Amino acid sequence: MTALENLSKLRDPLKCTPWIFTIARNTLIDHFRRRKTTVSLDDSDVDLTGADYAEQYETIVDDERKLVYQALMRLDGRSRQILALKYFGELSNREISKLTGINESTVSTIALRSKQKMREYLLENV
Repeated sequence: MTALENLSKLRDPLKCTPWIFTIARNTLIDHFRRRKTTVSLDDSDVDLTGADYAEQYETIVDDERKLVYQALMRLDGRSRQILALKYFGELSNREISKLTGINESTVSTIALRSKQKMREYLLENV
């Protein structure tokens, strides 16, 4: 909805994909900021593994995809975001750099190291 409301502000139609990703990313960040909850560390029965991870994992039927998902979830949030933008969003390192504010060479390094970490995990668990 935000993208449609602000479509007139888009100066270069060729940059539509990074623009939409920025809006989606900011909207998601705002959502989680508003939804922020606190958990008492004294509650020993609280499951800190994350319901979202478990719910998403259970929806995956294929064992190979489950393994890839496990490898992906072992990465930190920034690394997952960069890989998602690169491979699912089909953005270049330069576009990811502009979108995230991370130096282009750093984006490349993070993507490379993240793929290596995932590869190592997959080889150990196959």
